[in-house]
Order: sequence, then C-alpha cells, then structure tokens
Amino acid sequence: MTIFEIFMSLIISRMARQNSTWISVNIQTTSKIGGIDNLRDLKPVFISGLEHTNDAIDALHGGDCLRAVVHIAKNEMPMATTPKLISDMRLEGGSIKQFSHWSHTCQCDMTFSIFLPARANRDSPNPPVLYYLSGLTCTDENARTKAHFAQEAARVGLAVVFPDTSPRGVSIEGQDDSYDFGSGAGFYVNATDPKWSKNYNMYDYVNSELPDLVQELFPVDSKKRSIMGHSMGGHGALISYLKNPGKYSSVSAFSPICNPTQSPWGQKAFEGYLGSVEAGKEYDATELISKYEGPKYQAILIDQVILIFMNLILCYILSGLRY
Repeated sequence: MTIFEIFMSLIISRMARQNSTWISVNIQTTSKIGGIDNLRDLKPVFISGLEHTNDAIDALHGGDCLRAVVHIAKNEMPMATTPKLISDMRLEGGSIKQFSHWSHTCQCDMTFSIFLPARANRDSPNPPVLYYLSGLTCTDENARTKAHFAQEAARVGLAVVFPDTSPRGVSIEGQDDSYDFGSGAGFYVNATDPKWSKNYNMYDYVNSELPDLVQELFPVDSKKRSIMGHSMGGHGALISYLKNPGKYSSVSAFSPICNPTQSPWGQKAFEGYLGSVEAGKEYDATELISKYEGPKYQAILIDQVILIFMNLILCYILSGLRY
C-alpha cells in the first residue's frame, strides 16, 4: 500500500466517525493501466461501508477502475427535517431555544421551543423532560414567555418543551375564520376529514414525532417524561396520558376541557376534524378514563380555577355598589 493510499484510508476512517452526514469519498490514481485501449471502458466502482475500503484500493491496484467511490455513514435524519435554530437566549443559567423543522406528520414547517437547564458538568445525568401543551390561539411562545416557569425548572433541573398548537401556513380554506377552529386550534387530534387530514395531525405530532426529535437532538432523559397543558392544552395532555399508558410519568392539566364531547368547543372541533362528535369520544378524557386499563394513574393533577371567575364577579358587584 502506498503512502497516498494509507493517507486516504486515514481520511476515510476519520470521516466515518462523523456520523452526521452521508459521505462520498473518491479515491483516484494515475497509475498506468496496461492492456486497456479505451479508458472510457473503465467505469467507477461503488463500494458501501468503511469495512470495504481495502476492496476499493484493491480495485484500483488491480486495474479494474480509475475511480472508486466509498459510501460511509448514512445519516438517519434527512436534511429537509433538520431543525433550524430561530433564537437562542440564556435564561436562569440554562437556555431557551426556538426551532422550526419540517414535519412529516403535519406536512408543513412546525415550530417548537425548548428550555434546557444548566448542567453541573458533562457527567451530570440528562434532565427529565416536560411537554407543555398550550391552549386556543396560542403558539409555542405563549407559555414560555408568560408562565414564569424557568426559575423553578432551573431549580429542579427540568427540560421543558413547548410545541405549537396547530399547523401554520398550509393554505386550507377557512383555517383562519375563527379563533376556536383551524389555526391555533388543532385540538390535539388526528383529523380524518379529507380537508384537514393531510396537515392537522397534532396528536401524533406531540406524542410521536416531536418527542422522537427531541430525544435525538437534545440531552434529555426520555424515560422521565411528563406532560401538562392549559385549557385546550390540558385536554391534549390528559388524552395523551390516557391513550399512552406508561409513556408519561405524570400529567397535569390547568383548566382543561375534560369532557369535550359535551362542550361547544369540543363539538365544533370533532365535527370539523373528525366528521362527528361520536368520533370525538376517542379524544375525550372523560370517555377514556372510564375504559383506561394501563398502570394505576396516581400522578394526575387537574386544577380548575373556578375561584378566579368568582372573584372577578365579586369585584364587579362590589365596584357597582361603590358607585
């Protein structure tokens, strides 16, 4: 083996260890090949796998080709789905990052944010992760900017993921006509109505595609995963927990829609996305909990803020009495 060939083998070995891309390495030689009248008859040899690099060199030595191509390290994530960083800010010793990425589930660009707490050192265990589902009209920015979560998440060492609430910019007629259906109101279901089924698959997005993406890209402990949400997001958190026994360690819901088949919001969503309210029973926490057969649900917290509305009414009455 010549010095050139040894050098090329070292380059190939180094590139193979960089497992983030599909690499093509061309090995060329200018050695004279005897007995060949027409060099055009020599076609490139294509070889897959680092372990077969010597085969490429042997092909060159043997005069079988003037060019050998070795394919190394196929990337498991197509470039089209690789998230693009939108923003990155320091927060409570950690960082809050916002990304956009192509979603195969929703067939459009989706946006999410993630808070990563500071780690004491490289050997520190990966933090548990909490998925926070927002309510009607929200984006991934609402809770991360208004919930004042970061101080407590940083204190306990918790990563927090904020998905968007629906697909965006998919040009479906009527998607922006009302606040409680379409844009900002995906209702965390997989639509079956042909008009919406291509894009509005938020249930699969928040329970499968996004967690897989987060696990692949970020240092989080996927075995310690919980979910929570408010309003429509509380509904999404509850059904995600009940439909996936054992996947989430706990679920918390703040003023959730617990029985959407019996509420105007839920009925509108189910009729539009699924074709009927009856079909919506598969996404109704009250219906699901009645037939739940998974591990005993000890970690469910539901917080309904009835007192806030009572206080508002009382303030209104008192202000009227004052004047």
